[in-house]
Amino acid sequence: MGGNGELTRLLLRHGALLDVSDLDGRTCIHITVQADQEQRLAALLHHPGARALIDARDAKGLTAYHYSLLSALSASQKLLAAGADRKIPMPPGEFRDRVLDKEDSRLASHRVLDAKLKEDLLRK
Repeated sequence: MGGNGELTRLLLRHGALLDVSDLDGRTCIHITVQADQEQRLAALLHHPGARALIDARDAKGLTAYHYSLLSALSASQKLLAAGADRKIPMPPGEFRDRVLDKEDSRLASHRVLDAKLKEDLLRK
Protein backbone atom coordinates (compact mmCIF):
# COMPACT_ATOMS: atom_id res chain seq x y z
CA MET A 1 0.00 0.00 0.00
CA GLY A 2 2.82 2.44 0.74
CA GLY A 3 4.66 2.54 -2.56
CA ASN A 4 8.34 3.28 -2.71
CA GLY A 5 8.74 6.97 -1.99
CA GLU A 6 12.54 6.88 -1.70
CA LEU A 7 12.96 5.24 -5.10
CA THR A 8 10.59 7.79 -6.59
CA ARG A 9 12.59 10.67 -5.08
CA LEU A 10 15.81 9.15 -6.45
CA LEU A 11 14.35 8.85 -9.95
CA LEU A 12 13.05 12.42 -9.85
CA ARG A 13 16.43 13.76 -8.68
CA HIS A 14 18.03 12.05 -11.68
CA GLY A 15 15.65 13.52 -14.23
CA ALA A 16 12.65 11.19 -14.43
CA LEU A 17 9.91 12.91 -16.42
CA LEU A 18 6.60 13.69 -14.78
CA ASP A 19 4.82 15.13 -17.79
CA VAL A 20 4.23 11.90 -19.69
CA SER A 21 1.00 9.94 -19.81
CA ASP A 22 -0.08 6.44 -20.76
CA LEU A 23 -2.42 5.54 -23.62
CA ASP A 24 -5.40 6.38 -21.39
CA GLY A 25 -4.03 9.86 -20.70
CA ARG A 26 -3.18 9.02 -17.08
CA THR A 27 -0.17 10.75 -15.56
CA CYS A 28 2.07 9.25 -12.90
CA ILE A 29 -0.08 11.06 -10.33
CA HIS A 30 -3.28 9.40 -11.62
CA ILE A 31 -1.64 5.98 -11.61
CA THR A 32 -0.10 6.41 -8.17
CA VAL A 33 -3.45 7.41 -6.66
CA GLN A 34 -5.21 4.48 -8.33
CA ALA A 35 -2.56 2.06 -6.99
CA ASP A 36 -2.89 3.39 -3.39
CA GLN A 37 0.83 4.20 -3.23
CA GLU A 38 0.87 6.80 -0.47
CA GLN A 39 4.64 7.28 -0.09
CA ARG A 40 5.13 7.52 -3.85
CA LEU A 41 2.32 10.07 -4.10
CA ALA A 42 3.91 12.21 -1.38
CA ALA A 43 7.25 12.11 -3.24
CA LEU A 44 5.61 13.08 -6.54
CA LEU A 45 3.64 15.94 -5.01
CA HIS A 46 6.77 17.44 -3.46
CA HIS A 47 8.39 17.72 -6.90
CA PRO A 48 8.17 21.22 -8.42
CA GLY A 49 6.78 19.82 -11.68
CA ALA A 50 3.80 18.18 -9.98
CA ARG A 51 1.77 21.39 -9.79
CA ALA A 52 1.45 21.51 -13.57
CA LEU A 53 -0.01 17.98 -13.61
CA ILE A 54 -2.12 17.89 -10.49
CA ASP A 55 -5.37 18.80 -12.27
CA ALA A 56 -4.60 17.01 -15.54
CA ARG A 57 -7.53 15.07 -16.98
CA ASP A 58 -7.16 11.61 -18.44
CA ALA A 59 -8.97 10.33 -21.55
CA LYS A 60 -12.15 9.85 -19.46
CA GLY A 61 -11.99 13.46 -18.24
CA LEU A 62 -11.00 12.43 -14.70
CA THR A 63 -8.35 14.05 -12.52
CA ALA A 64 -6.20 12.34 -9.89
CA TYR A 65 -8.47 13.95 -7.28
CA HIS A 66 -11.48 12.23 -8.83
CA TYR A 67 -9.70 8.86 -8.55
CA SER A 68 -8.73 9.65 -4.96
CA LEU A 69 -12.40 9.69 -3.99
CA LEU A 70 -12.45 5.89 -4.38
CA SER A 71 -9.05 5.41 -2.78
CA ALA A 72 -8.54 3.91 0.66
CA LEU A 73 -5.64 6.19 1.48
CA SER A 74 -5.51 9.88 2.31
CA ALA A 75 -4.75 10.80 -1.29
CA SER A 76 -7.55 13.35 -1.55
CA GLN A 77 -6.17 15.36 1.40
CA LYS A 78 -2.64 15.17 -0.02
CA LEU A 79 -3.82 16.33 -3.45
CA LEU A 80 -5.85 19.21 -2.00
CA ALA A 81 -2.91 20.29 0.16
CA ALA A 82 -0.76 20.32 -2.98
CA GLY A 83 -3.25 22.58 -4.76
CA ALA A 84 -5.64 20.22 -6.56
CA ASP A 85 -8.92 21.83 -7.59
CA ARG A 86 -11.76 19.77 -6.16
CA LYS A 87 -14.31 21.88 -8.05
CA ILE A 88 -13.37 20.43 -11.45
CA PRO A 89 -16.58 18.70 -12.51
CA MET A 90 -16.55 14.94 -12.83
CA PRO A 91 -17.96 13.76 -16.15
CA PRO A 92 -21.17 11.70 -15.96
CA GLY A 93 -20.87 7.96 -16.24
CA GLU A 94 -20.03 4.77 -14.40
CA PHE A 95 -17.11 6.24 -12.44
CA ARG A 96 -19.17 9.12 -11.06
CA ASP A 97 -21.92 6.66 -10.12
CA ARG A 98 -19.37 4.57 -8.16
CA VAL A 99 -18.15 7.67 -6.30
CA LEU A 100 -21.72 8.69 -5.46
CA ASP A 101 -22.53 5.15 -4.28
CA LYS A 102 -19.48 5.18 -2.02
CA GLU A 103 -20.48 8.57 -0.61
CA ASP A 104 -24.05 7.35 -0.02
CA SER A 105 -22.67 4.32 1.86
CA ARG A 106 -20.36 6.51 3.91
CA LEU A 107 -23.20 8.85 4.86
CA ALA A 108 -25.45 5.92 5.76
CA SER A 109 -22.70 4.51 8.01
CA HIS A 110 -22.35 7.88 9.73
CA ARG A 111 -26.11 8.04 10.29
CA VAL A 112 -26.06 4.60 11.92
CA LEU A 113 -23.12 5.57 14.13
CA ASP A 114 -24.77 8.88 15.06
CA ALA A 115 -27.99 7.06 16.00
CA LYS A 116 -26.07 4.57 18.17
CA LEU A 117 -24.17 7.38 19.85
CA LYS A 118 -27.40 9.22 20.52
CA GLU A 119 -28.92 6.05 22.03
CA ASP A 120 -25.89 5.60 24.28
CA LEU A 121 -26.08 9.18 25.45
CA LEU A 122 -29.81 8.93 26.19
CA ARG A 123 -29.25 5.81 28.32
CA LYS A 124 -26.84 7.64 30.62
